[in-house]
Amino acid sequence: MENYGLKPRQLRTLILYGIAPAPIERVSRGTSHRNGRWIVWCILLITLPPQIAAPILTGSITWVSGYHPAQRLSDVSISTPLVGKTSRWPIWSSRVNLHHREWTAEYASTRVFLTWERETSDIVLKRFVPEFSVLDVGVVVTNITIPYFRVQSVEWIDHPESVLAISPIRSYKDLCLIITMASEKCPLSTLGSIALVPDTVWSNQTLKSSKVSERRLMWQYVASASPTKNRTYCSQEWGTHLVVNIELSPNRGVGICRNCRLSSYATVQNDTTLELSEDLLTGEALRFMATVSTMVLEQRMEHMSPAWKSIDDCVAATLARTYSAAWMGLTNHLAAATLGFPQHNTTYAVSPLASQAQVNLLRVYVWLGLQSLITLSGILFVMIQLKTRSPAIADTTLTAFYLDSSAVSETDRAQSTARKVEYENELLKVKIE
Repeated sequence: MENYGLKPRQLRTLILYGIAPAPIERVSRGTSHRNGRWIVWCILLITLPPQIAAPILTGSITWVSGYHPAQRLSDVSISTPLVGKTSRWPIWSSRVNLHHREWTAEYASTRVFLTWERETSDIVLKRFVPEFSVLDVGVVVTNITIPYFRVQSVEWIDHPESVLAISPIRSYKDLCLIITMASEKCPLSTLGSIALVPDTVWSNQTLKSSKVSERRLMWQYVASASPTKNRTYCSQEWGTHLVVNIELSPNRGVGICRNCRLSSYATVQNDTTLELSEDLLTGEALRFMATVSTMVLEQRMEHMSPAWKSIDDCVAATLARTYSAAWMGLTNHLAAATLGFPQHNTTYAVSPLASQAQVNLLRVYVWLGLQSLITLSGILFVMIQLKTRSPAIADTTLTAFYLDSSAVSETDRAQSTARKVEYENELLKVKIE
């Protein structure tokens, strides 16, 4: 108003709505005055975004479940069955104890679902340890033995009869005799059941430590012997026998896992490199796989079966998990941690559950940028106020009281009368002329 003046309409807008209108300038007044008007508009514009920027910051932080750094408890340990001590082997493997071996197979078959559930990854190795049920997920165990099994390659045999011609197994009956270990029924009688063909018939023999590195034939009861089609399950419907040549990894047996993490209920998995070693139960677990795989299929839990990408993945993972389950079942019954039997004691590190904040830095920087507009608007406002000769009116609703309006009159178009404000006896009075 000092430099340009305001129209009555602009003054009314200023008083009623608190909006400071920029007066219309003339070109003759120079560019410096025009710049002042644009600065005022910029102040109004840049103060609007920060008012609606709160959701940007609110959505930048996501809280997820996490764990505190592990703290090892040196004076607390937990006991598990001692691997390698098989005092019960003569009793367990006797011919009169057939029902005990069947019960072991049923026990082992449940470990497949308890350990892996529907997971399809075969990168990590796992072991279900009932004694770890008292520990929380995330606890790190100092050392524990984990069954180790990997399939190096899968070679599909187009003409199985050519392989069987030079094999001691000439028929399905011969195969049943050589793989039967835990029941009188042939283990390879349920659709989808698998068996790695051993060299000799199983007998009550003395256990020997071994690491298996070899090529073996695998038999499976499936609907189709064609490996060209990708399947989500190893078996579909009643059909024929599939013969596959399986090359095992250079080392089969067990591995010592150090600083193993509990990834789920009572289940440890290796996140570090395993120290491979021989084990007394390696050969027996390979033979026991046929019985365990049949028990798994007889539980009718197809809805819990993983969705495999191909039949090769299914074969390799099924062999690894069946071997691990067979080894866990044998270990639990032959080296049970009961009174009078040696035990393996290990310490562990506790990792308490915590809430972890994940911050979206992009959202934070956007919010900071918008909030900096407030600072910028303040700087611009100070610059404008420094150029004025009188302090700016803070409350526009009191504009009429700060201005001398004695020379201002408003013409009413309807009545053609003028309202004049005059100061009389310390009061403002309106006179109509």
